[in-house]
Amino acid sequence: MNIDSLTATNTFFTLLTPLVLLVVLGSTAWYHAKTERGSGTAVPLVIGAVAGVAGVTWLESVEAGSWGWGMLAVPFLFCKWMLIGYSIAWSARLFADTTASEHSNAPGYLVLALGAGYLIFSLVASPSMDASLVSRDTSASIKFWDGVLERQDASLDLAVYRRHLSRDFRSRINREIYDDRRNRETPRLTTAMLQLFDRLDIDVAAHPNIGDQLADILYQRYVSEQDEKVGAGLAANKGLAERLYHQLWESPGLHGTLVRNPGMPVDLLIMQLDSLMPAVDAGHVARSSVEKERLAIQRTLAVHRDTPADRLASLASHPNSKVRMAIAQNPSTPTQTLVSLLSSESPSIRRLAALNLASSAAAPVELLRRLSQYEDRSVRAAVAANPRTPADILAPSSRAR
Repeated sequence: MNIDSLTATNTFFTLLTPLVLLVVLGSTAWYHAKTERGSGTAVPLVIGAVAGVAGVTWLESVEAGSWGWGMLAVPFLFCKWMLIGYSIAWSARLFADTTASEHSNAPGYLVLALGAGYLIFSLVASPSMDASLVSRDTSASIKFWDGVLERQDASLDLAVYRRHLSRDFRSRINREIYDDRRNRETPRLTTAMLQLFDRLDIDVAAHPNIGDQLADILYQRYVSEQDEKVGAGLAANKGLAERLYHQLWESPGLHGTLVRNPGMPVDLLIMQLDSLMPAVDAGHVARSSVEKERLAIQRTLAVHRDTPADRLASLASHPNSKVRMAIAQNPSTPTQTLVSLLSSESPSIRRLAALNLASSAAAPVELLRRLSQYEDRSVRAAVAANPRTPADILAPSSRAR
C-alpha cells in the first residue's frame, strides 16, 4: 500500500499557530505583571494552566496508539487550552475589577479575542486535530505499514501495530482492504493479516480471505451485538462457507445484499427467485417492489458458475443487456446457448460469446475453425491458444493475427 504523508504546509501551520499563541500569552502575562506588579495575573495564569492540563488530558487528548511522535503535539495543545483558560479568567477579572486602569484593558481584550477565537475553532474542528496532524502519517509509520503489508507480517506484538495506527492510517488500511477485495482478481491480504486487522478494530467482514474461524467470530458478533455493519460486510463476502450463507439468510434485512453476492449458494438464489412471483400473485408483495430484486437475483445467477444449464439458457434471452452479457461470459454457459448469442444484435455480446467459445474446452472443432476467421483479433488469439484447436487451423489463425 502506498501511503502518502500530509503536506509540509499543514504540519508547519499546525506547529506555528500554537507557538504564536504561546508567545502572545507569555508577552501579555509579562506585561500585566509588570504594569500591575503581578497583583491580578497569578489567578488567571493558574486557571490557564489548569485549562491546559484539562485540554491535553481530557478535551483533546493525543489519539491512542500515536504516542511517540504524538508527544510533540502535547506542548502546543497545552498552550492552546491554557490561552483559552487564561483569556476567560483574565476577562472575568477585567470586568469584575472596576479599578483596572484604561491602559491595561487593550491587551486584555486582545487575549480574550484570541482565546475565544481558538475556542470556537476547537469546537468546530474535529477532536484531536492538532495531535493527529502532527502524529499521523509520520515517515516512521509510513515505512512501518509499507513493510508490514509488503511482507504480510502479522507476527509482531499488537501494541507495536497500535503505536503506528492513527485515525488516518486506519482509513487508509480500510481503503487497502476495499481495493484488495474489489480490484484484484486474486486478493493478496492473508487470513493472518485480516485477523490482525480485526483485532485492531478494522472492518474486514467483506474480505473473501477472512477464513472460516474469523467468519464464525464475526457472525457471532453480528448476532450478539446486532452489528449491522458486520452483517452487511459478511453478506457481501464472496468467500464464505455455504453454511454461513444459509445462516445469514435467516436475517431478512440482509437479503438485498445477499442476492447480489456471486458467492451465494445457487439453491438459495433460485428458491428466492421462484418465490417472488407467487408472492405478487397472492397480493402479499407489490409487483414494483419485486422487480428490482428479481433483476438482482437474475444478474447474480447469470455470473454464477454453479447455475444450472437450463437456467442459464433461459436467461440468455433476458431483456436486460447486462444479464445477457454475463451469460455470454459465464464459462458454465452451454455451448449451444453461446452459439445462439453469436447472432445477438449487440456487438459486445457477440464478442464476449465468441471469446468464451474460443477458449472453451468443450468447443467443437468446426466451431473453432469458424471462430479462427472471426473479425476480432482477441477471439482469433483465443482460438490459437485453445488446446483443442487442430494444427491445420493454427497456421491460418497465426497469420490472421
